[in-house]
Amino acid sequence: MQYQTNQDVVSELKFIAENDSPKPSLLDSATNSDEFQESCKAARRFINYRLRSEAEVRFRLSKRFRTSTVRETLAQMYREGLLNDERFARAFTESRKNSRPKSASAVRRELEMKGVSRDLSLSVTSDIDDLEAALYAASKKSRALSNLPENKFHHKLIGHLRRRGFTYSISENASNQAWTALRSTDPNPLGNPSIR
Repeated sequence: MQYQTNQDVVSELKFIAENDSPKPSLLDSATNSDEFQESCKAARRFINYRLRSEAEVRFRLSKRFRTSTVRETLAQMYREGLLNDERFARAFTESRKNSRPKSASAVRRELEMKGVSRDLSLSVTSDIDDLEAALYAASKKSRALSNLPENKFHHKLIGHLRRRGFTYSISENASNQAWTALRSTDPNPLGNPSIR
């Protein structure tokens, strides 16, 4: 899934705000209430699937509802405790650390693409140890690469880690440690009968 940058979201929201229909009269308050209820229902469904940032919910709702309705809906989601960017950022960071380890800078970029502020993304990723995360990612991937010769193993594993945002030196270090760990647990990883 491709996410838009903060600038794209802001410019798109400005466009929506500029082209938003004029505020209806009080005679349309029943329609407004129905629209508000529908918007709240859509927001709850969207948030119920997984935690979301305010920017994600705002962008999603702005596709179907007027700016004023979106604003009211977001306020209601905060009152209900369904929106909280800090909670979202912490959960997202934990998920990345446990299932798809990436470097702190890569996680920060992802959070910022989801509309989380720079300060908050720095705060929640401050405890990510890049070497530890790279070693975890390397240990997971090394099993799939265990039958490769050493030079191909390192080439593929370092590329994998680099795509996850780790520096070359950390990727190389993790790759070397993964290779050593593989060889210490399986002295004959390639199935060479002459080593037996």
